[in-house]
Amino acid sequence: MWSTFTRAASVAFVALAVAGCGPRALDVTITVDATGCMLSIPAGGSLLYQVEANGSGAGAFCGGCLAVDTAIATSDQLVAFLRAHAPSCAGVHPDTPFGVRVTGWGAGGCPPTVAASFCADGPTVLVPDGTSNGSVALNLTCKPQCSSVCVPTTCVAQGKDCGSISDGCNMVLNCGTCHPPKVCGALTPNVCDKP
Repeated sequence: MWSTFTRAASVAFVALAVAGCGPRALDVTITVDATGCMLSIPAGGSLLYQVEANGSGAGAFCGGCLAVDTAIATSDQLVAFLRAHAPSCAGVHPDTPFGVRVTGWGAGGCPPTVAASFCADGPTVLVPDGTSNGSVALNLTCKPQCSSVCVPTTCVAQGKDCGSISDGCNMVLNCGTCHPPKVCGALTPNVCDKP
């Protein structure tokens, strides 16, 4: 199982005892494309940080309401804020979907009765298998409103023909197996290639 905490260098996740293999590190890099909304939270505002993992559904796994102490107006400032303030989470399983959603308010306390200023989310990614240290990149897109509708991808759309990938909506897709002499991921992840 992966256990999560925040490091100064990046939003990072560190494993504890994955199937007896010892500790593993999973570094998570978050980028935010802010072209789709007005990313602006004043000091005194709040951010709801939601970690989605193990197929739990958006925000159901871990996260919290974070008080904004310095105004946030750019994607770099948002990522820096998350590096400094994102909560620790434990128990992220290998080979499961993982995602992050951030919702911002101009008021404190993440008030459900007040319209959010923006939402930044994106498709989930598949957590590595835990046999070695790993990394995932989450590319969040900023929107004026959060949407609960997720359109899943397919193995064909992603150009994958073997192994497991995330469908971007909390499910894992099995893309098939390779026939010898081809091997899954020999040259490209989740693609049958000759080594």
